[in-house]
Amino acid sequence: MYRNFDLCITDFSSDNEPGDYWYDCAIVESTDMLSKFKESDWKCLFGDLANKPIFWKIRLVECLGDLNSSYELEVILYLINTDDNNLFYSCLDSLRSMEICSLAEGD
Repeated sequence: MYRNFDLCITDFSSDNEPGDYWYDCAIVESTDMLSKFKESDWKCLFGDLANKPIFWKIRLVECLGDLNSSYELEVILYLINTDDNNLFYSCLDSLRSMEICSLAEGD
């Protein structure tokens, strides 16, 4: 599943403004893929994260916030430590939309 997700958002990570299709359709598809991630998919994502371009990371964070997964919180907290304002603000937006209290205790 991670490979499909990576290919999907890579198509929209070449510049800051990905266009209407990303916000109308592809973000929904990408978020749906993330919701189906298994632990091995999250491990692959974390393994590749440091080597991904900034706009890829922004597209990823734009998909996070509604999955009710501790993995998404880990990703956001990892990426929020950045000098890039766009990524930082995307992380803040995703954190705002999360229901952190609903995560299982110990997550």
